[in-house]
Amino acid sequence: MFRPRQTEPRTLPASLTLWLGVLSLIPLLAPAATVLACANAVLSAFLCGRYPEKFTGKGRITAGLLLCALGMLLFGAEATLFFRWKVHQAYDQRTLVSRTRLAAAAEGLERYREARGAYPEISGIYALKALLEPGFVLECPALDGFGGALSVESTAEGYRLWCRPPPPPGSSTAPEPMILERHFQPSPPPPVPEPAPEGGEAGAGA
Repeated sequence: MFRPRQTEPRTLPASLTLWLGVLSLIPLLAPAATVLACANAVLSAFLCGRYPEKFTGKGRITAGLLLCALGMLLFGAEATLFFRWKVHQAYDQRTLVSRTRLAAAAEGLERYREARGAYPEISGIYALKALLEPGFVLECPALDGFGGALSVESTAEGYRLWCRPPPPPGSSTAPEPMILERHFQPSPPPPVPEPAPEGGEAGAGA
């Protein structure tokens, strides 16, 4: 009597879930691998339950889903760290922009002093901007890197430029203001030479 050959149940659908779970441990592949693994796990579980003589591997399905959960946890942690790093990097860049703009306003004041012999008597960044443009600088910045207005106090002998950056990310304490100041003492005029005595000139002529 002929008997059909006994075949082992296949584990391919379940093994695919396990392989996708391993791929989910790679951060860039975690979301896509997890979605595919979950969809494949549903199909594999259905086949194992409906056709147990043809398909098996429920343990592999469970292991693959656990790996996906671990991969998504790692992905979330790395994404959080990356986001925090980007926020701090943006804060540092805005701080650098603030320093650059303070230096640009100070350069305009120095050009004014070189041309007029003293700094202007002025208060307020917008008044300074109107004074320096376009005769001394093409553009005098009025805002810092965070969008706040620069502050300036200037007299003939010196000036003080400053801005107040906001607290850094994750802190409620504002840092010290960024200050740029300069003092200038005009050099005294050269002494007037004293005229030579008349008697001495006459004696020299004799």
